[in-house]
Amino acid sequence: MLVLAVYPLVVVVLFLFYEGTHVRYLSTAVPFLALSGGAGAARLLRRGSMARGVALLLLLLPLVQAARLCWVMRGEDTRVEMLAEVAARVEPGACIAVEAYGPPLRFSADALALLKERGKWTARLEEREAAGLTPRDPRRPAYAVVPLERFYEFASVWPHQWLDEPDRDKPVEEFLDEVGARYLVTVDRRPGAPRNSALDDLLARRGRLLVAVRPCGASNPGEANLPMDPSLPLLAIWRVSRPGPLLALWRIE
Repeated sequence: MLVLAVYPLVVVVLFLFYEGTHVRYLSTAVPFLALSGGAGAARLLRRGSMARGVALLLLLLPLVQAARLCWVMRGEDTRVEMLAEVAARVEPGACIAVEAYGPPLRFSADALALLKERGKWTARLEEREAAGLTPRDPRRPAYAVVPLERFYEFASVWPHQWLDEPDRDKPVEEFLDEVGARYLVTVDRRPGAPRNSALDDLLARRGRLLVAVRPCGASNPGEANLPMDPSLPLLAIWRVSRPGPLLALWRIE
């Protein structure tokens, strides 16, 4: 029993001291925790009716959680719905900026050219789509997509985080006007919490909300990091009704 606990303990301690830890990093410890839990439940089952009742209650929690997770994950991801909203509200070829973790918009040749000239990196699929090497989908037209996380060091996009010219600061409003971005998809993975973003002032002055796509009802869930990075999965799966962050499509006037 103690031997089974050694490996998961080492993994948990190791990643707790790592600043960029995500819950998924602990997944290698799960099989060992399951074996330890099974061994513990077997011992309880041999200790009488009361102990068996305790064992059944302990088993019930992960079963209920697993059933809830399966139900939530069956829902349409907010990013998939936003793809349809963008296609319905934004003309193909338009320049649209997107925050990190946003919908997987199809990149046009202009978008790829801008990324190669001034951005951090491009993906192979983006290159193939921009070159017309993948099937066209009318539900996913091509746009001059500007993924902001590839031009600024952090998602907050403050002027000093500008990457293309290290010796100068560039306000995100100036950059968006420069590339002609008249639409913006914002991403909120912690609805209700204050946003540390330079985009907030721009949207307050020049933004017009076109549509918002929520992972829950009108209330704010506190976090909307499914499917990959829930901070506290035990509670997160009960606060949302489908995967994906809170998304909003804005027109920049």
